[in-house]
Amino acid sequence: DESDIATRIEEDIIKQDMWYDILDECDELLRHRYQLIYAVGDHIPLPAGANRWRGIQAVLSVLAHNASIKDFLRSHPKACRISSKSSSEWAEVQFFDGEPLERMLGENT
Repeated sequence: DESDIATRIEEDIIKQDMWYDILDECDELLRHRYQLIYAVGDHIPLPAGANRWRGIQAVLSVLAHNASIKDFLRSHPKACRISSKSSSEWAEVQFFDGEPLERMLGENT
């Protein structure tokens, strides 16, 4: 049964693996073609929207261009994963929730 498969996937994969993603090109990823989004009301800008995307662009830029930070992240494979597909794309970074991440973060405090 499809609902049993979906439930098993949710329980086995999603709930057990805590993870966070920072989306690059989120306008494309979250397009109506891929998501059902029904807006209600007037268009208003996001609070501090420009600061939000400039902030994440700064973080992604450091990850793309700072070799010591890349090396540090790569030295903690149980806490995170970093990869670059090409020089023209932002690095793909995934952090895994749990004790390895806490230990990695504690190294810089």
